[in-house]
Amino acid sequence: MKVAFFEIEEWEKRITNGYRKISIYSFEIQIPKVPPYEEVLIHLAPNETKNTVEARIWYQNQLVYKSFYPLSCFKQSSLES
Repeated sequence: MKVAFFEIEEWEKRITNGYRKISIYSFEIQIPKVPPYEEVLIHLAPNETKNTVEARIWYQNQLVYKSFYPLSCFKQSSLES
């Protein structure tokens, strides 16, 4: 059941770099609980009423990172496609 989140929800895979960071839509996020060069699964859920995007990052079936970012941090065209 979706309450506050709207149509756009997406999952993406990324590999952390040597500094334990990932880049998504030209925005970098540091993931301290994941070793370098490991694959993570990213779930982005925009909340248009609050103008935010909730980013949840999973590693080996465990939620390792969760945060909210302003929609402006991500390219609008990327989230709308």
